[in-house]
Amino acid sequence: NWVREWNKAEIGYELAVDCQGQGLMTEAVTAMVDYGFRRMNLNRVEAMILPENEPSRRLIKRLDFQYEGLLRQFGFWKGSYRDLELFSLLRADRVAAI
Repeated sequence: NWVREWNKAEIGYELAVDCQGQGLMTEAVTAMVDYGFRRMNLNRVEAMILPENEPSRRLIKRLDFQYEGLLRQFGFWKGSYRDLELFSLLRADRVAAI
């Protein structure tokens, strides 16, 4: 999801269980974030994660995304409303980490 006027985008990803734990998502998300900041001129990248998705939360935190808060009943699928946690990484955060 890209909001060009605001220079921000949301990333999303899904990985088969048998492929997890191999560093594939770290490599892919890092490439997406780098592309967004360098080529798309993004200022902000967001990720929304189910609170119970601990592997995804660890990945995003490892890549220096900051927790911004809980979006209560933000999504609806499989017949019920679901909470999502919002994380973000700013261009300034990325530059400071390099």
